[in-house]
Amino acid sequence: MKAITIWGAWAAAIMHLDKRVENRVWSPSSTELSGAFALHSGVNLGATSSRSAADREINGVIDMAYRAGWLCRWVAPGVTVFKRGNETAVIEWPKVPLGQVFAVAQLGGMLYTPEGEDPRRPWCVPGQHHWVLANVKMLKNPVACRGRQRLWNLPPLVERAVRAQL
Repeated sequence: MKAITIWGAWAAAIMHLDKRVENRVWSPSSTELSGAFALHSGVNLGATSSRSAADREINGVIDMAYRAGWLCRWVAPGVTVFKRGNETAVIEWPKVPLGQVFAVAQLGGMLYTPEGEDPRRPWCVPGQHHWVLANVKMLKNPVACRGRQRLWNLPPLVERAVRAQL
């Protein structure tokens, strides 16, 4: 099974909010990705383990969530509450499962918004390819595994543990 690693803050938005788009500067070829693929959270909330990198990505999630109609507020250090209508989601940033396969999805489509244009769709970033995530199935027990860049193959033991939860 193929997999893609997503920085932890954005993985949390998939886990707890309605983020069903993954933004990349590249798109997969039609032969590179077919069927289900694993969503893996990186070992950090941001690009590095620094606090500033984590804060930058958490603030990015909060900004995008706001664009998607969520109202957000900090209720305690490391805890953000998101509300939209009758929906409430709580993300405890220090407890986001990092370095783990947390879900399986299918590619429901590919969109692109040119740089400088309004994507008119929540969670989309201009100048990037928007992978539309369909049939997202969260794993009850995320599976620890080392991630990679671009698309990569799950190790056989990890794939078995993931498939056993589907």
